[in-house]
Amino acid sequence: MSQLAKDVLVVDDDEHIRNLIAIALTRAGLSVDTAADGLCAVEHLTVKTYTVLLLDLSMPRLDGAGVLEEIRAFHRPGDERPIVLVMTAATEREPLASVAEMVQAVITKPFDVHDLRELVQDCVLGRQRHGMVESVPEVRISG
Repeated sequence: MSQLAKDVLVVDDDEHIRNLIAIALTRAGLSVDTAADGLCAVEHLTVKTYTVLLLDLSMPRLDGAGVLEEIRAFHRPGDERPIVLVMTAATEREPLASVAEMVQAVITKPFDVHDLRELVQDCVLGRQRHGMVESVPEVRISG
């Protein structure tokens, strides 16, 4: 991975969660952009390449599954897609069925921000990029 491949996009409609994650990841030396909903996320993704996409599943205007469908539509084969980590309540996994191959892990809210930071750092360093998975693993990050 190149030296510049440390860009993370945090997408969550909850401003508190979005800012908390952004602060934790910035303190870990990562470059972080944020988006308050799916449409804003798609705008970011069309102008910049991200290593990791932290994506809330339930959002207004365009939900997380919709964002993943948009990524699938505008990325050409061979393009580097971001590693996707989906943040969701335990009951909201159903919409992921059609885009499961794009998701590296599902993180259930509430989560421990320090554990989340370690997971994102592992992804940035390439330790988690071992191919997208057929069945989406749930990462247990203590709350």
